[in-house]
Amino acid sequence: MKKILMAGFYHESNTFNPILTQKEDFLSVTGQELLDYFPGAVGAFEKAGYEIITSWFSGMMSTGVIEEEAYRFYVNRIIEDICAHKNEISGIWLMLHGSIYAENIGSGELFMLRKIRKEIGYDMPVAVAMDPHSNLSPDITKYANILRAYHTAPHIDQQDTYRVSAEALIDFIERGVKITPAFYRLPMLLCGDTALTRDEPLKSVIARFKEMEAGDKYACASFHISMHSANTENTYPSVTIVPRDMKDYDEAFALAKEIAHYIYDRRDAFHFEGTLLKMDEAVDSALKAEKLPVILSDSGDNTTAGATGMNTEMLKAFMERGKLGRKVLISTIWDKKCFEYLDQFMIGDEVEADLGSGIDANSQPVHIKGRIKAKGNTLL
Repeated sequence: MKKILMAGFYHESNTFNPILTQKEDFLSVTGQELLDYFPGAVGAFEKAGYEIITSWFSGMMSTGVIEEEAYRFYVNRIIEDICAHKNEISGIWLMLHGSIYAENIGSGELFMLRKIRKEIGYDMPVAVAMDPHSNLSPDITKYANILRAYHTAPHIDQQDTYRVSAEALIDFIERGVKITPAFYRLPMLLCGDTALTRDEPLKSVIARFKEMEAGDKYACASFHISMHSANTENTYPSVTIVPRDMKDYDEAFALAKEIAHYIYDRRDAFHFEGTLLKMDEAVDSALKAEKLPVILSDSGDNTTAGATGMNTEMLKAFMERGKLGRKVLISTIWDKKCFEYLDQFMIGDEVEADLGSGIDANSQPVHIKGRIKAKGNTLL
């Protein structure tokens, strides 16, 4: 029975976040817990009769740059397992976000893949499934034979991506082929909040990718939107196409270039779904709105894109307007010191506190008064 090693690391690194991400911030799983995360890939491997060897999958959502020692620790866990099994496995399947960035290292994907190739050489195929908010170096095609990003943003097709990448890996192993993905970068910066695959121009692009993957020539086709909240050498969108045979590489590259130009030519069509306003305009608009509730999203302090979530400017703006005539929920402001102070009180207690970490101009403390209405999990 042929064997596959599965592993991964998931993190979207925001270089504008001043707080380094530490080793203890990550969740790690192995064994059956790891398999439970990727049923799309697991089902494909089991259907083809492959035994799965699990290494480690470590990850969290989005925060600041990863501390060097922390990232080396997690990479080394995976490398140790690869070294232990490299003589019995036929391929490696990885889930890597695409925008991993580590202190003093740079691209986390390149760092890990280079270490893997140093141990296994270049004959064994390696597949990488990833998030489309990827900042990819062209060099990634030297180390990974298969690249496949989710086709949806917001993401709803993760398991389909895992399945497609696993099926491509199985196919390459069975046929004994060595494939280099075609890669083409776009000379632009694209905000992920405007690049939604249910809207044009990406709706048509993804439909074309689906047709390509259903055919005989191309195993995977992806648009890497980029992760714009990162100041790195690879912060740009790109298109990758994985041919099933290297005789079709030139055609795959031409297609990647054509699709990239199609997107670039329509760069002005990308737009926010909601109404884009300056902060004071947004606050006033929310307070005057007749249809409730109104949701304001601070895109500059978006925690799902790795920001700190410690901006107090929105809170201050509402408080400066005095009695509002309606209730406003501010969620969430990160301030560890304030949390530890308030956590000592009980539900129902009247409290006063200075909320705001004071790390930068936008997180300066705001004095608040109120009552403790609820307490959740006190673990940070």
